Amino acid sequence: MATATPAGLRSRRHRVVLARLGRRVAAHGRLGPEDVAATAATVAAMVELARRAGALRIELAATEAVRRAADREELVSAVRRRCGLSLRILSGDAEARLSFLGATAGGVDGLDRDTEVVVIDLGGASTEICLGRGTDLRTAVSLAIGSDALIERHRFHDPPTPADRAAAAATIREALAATPAGAPRIGLATGGTAANLPALLGRRRPPGREDTAELGPPGDDLPVAVSARDLARARTVTERGPSSELAAATGLHPDRARLLAGGTQLLEELARHYGLGGLTVTERGLRDGLLLEGIRSDPVP
Repeated sequence: MATATPAGLRSRRHRVVLARLGRRVAAHGRLGPEDVAATAATVAAMVELARRAGALRIELAATEAVRRAADREELVSAVRRRCGLSLRILSGDAEARLSFLGATAGGVDGLDRDTEVVVIDLGGASTEICLGRGTDLRTAVSLAIGSDALIERHRFHDPPTPADRAAAAATIREALAATPAGAPRIGLATGGTAANLPALLGRRRPPGREDTAELGPPGDDLPVAVSARDLARARTVTERGPSSELAAATGLHPDRARLLAGGTQLLEELARHYGLGGLTVTERGLRDGLLLEGIRSDPVP
């Protein structure tokens, strides 16, 4: 949830529930009645929270796991029955475009109209790679690989073993062959893993967990620079012990702590692939892009 102003979005709030729908879709090709019902109920609960908070516009969107599910229209119907709103199933191209819009609209040091930038939106089931200049998107691709997908494909131990890492690295390198070529000066990383990197590195408390909450003090959602050494350290932290211990030590949600084993490796490999000395982590991305697109096409009175 965010307030729209002429300068962009502010007073952002969010609530995160890790549904991990990609796991079932990867195994069975569909969500199944239980996940459809549970997801629709979760969406309806969030819509009710937004309405109670006075939201004038509510946008609902689904990404990779749902668009791959054979029964995705059953989820669309269930959501409409529960809350009276349409669930938009984003194509990979649309997801990439909106992630780029949201990530670059928040104000990033050094990003001007002539600066080549890559935006990496790393989710559980997919990763969107977007290249552009300034806020002008030039090309994008959606890769069917994400933090959860990587863990599931290679059956990561908890913590991951060297063999797990080696197998995942081969999969990542194969996927990167489909990424757009470029020589970006700035790399922006958004999505769950990126948003939690500062907490993993001990620089910031985690974003709100089970309760709807402000994203920390004013300015706490501003971009954070993460060097290549930081990315390597973040990956190493996930290898020191079980994810339950990592969650207890950092305050991260246990499910999120588990996903970081795959997400940190993906971000490190992507930064290396584009020859970047690090990434700028931002909490702004797809959600911001959805709201900005809606506001620009039909301004809220």
